[in-house]
Amino acid sequence: MTELVLCENHDRVAVLTLNRPEKLNALNYALIDRLLEMLDRIETDDAVRAVILTGAGERAFSAGADIHEFSISVATGADVA
Repeated sequence: MTELVLCENHDRVAVLTLNRPEKLNALNYALIDRLLEMLDRIETDDAVRAVILTGAGERAFSAGADIHEFSISVATGADVA
């Protein structure tokens, strides 16, 4: 499985890259969960002083929400909280 969010550290800067270029880095539940996990970890890391958020691919940083995935859960009444 491809890592949904890539993380590199440069000096005291964490660079997080949304990694769904085939979907223009649209945010789905799995990507959001992984991004929040990484941000929680970075928050307690005294070696990191800044975070840069970027997107993989050449076409877009992020297209926003993955409407197809969210519409399915809304239609089925899925509890995602």
